[in-house]
Amino acid sequence: MSSKGNFPRVRERLLKVPMSEVGISVVTEAELRFGVVRLPEATKLKIVVEEFLLRVEVLPWNSEAAQHYARIRAMLEEKGSRWETWT
Repeated sequence: MSSKGNFPRVRERLLKVPMSEVGISVVTEAELRFGVVRLPEATKLKIVVEEFLLRVEVLPWNSEAAQHYARIRAMLEEKGSRWETWT
């Protein structure tokens, strides 16, 4: 079980992949930045988020990305897996 903002599985996966191969969607960037804005007193969080964003590629969220998301999510649900367990 993880507390909010502490996702051991995600951290584990990220540590196994070179940062040059890590990409996030612009939607994820927006959510990270939203979290920082909501907690202005969390200066450490702001630094961590900014440093992370400097090291990853931020990919656009366009119609093609939405189509891929829909197919992957449908496939996971067909297999009885929830999308949330992969994020």
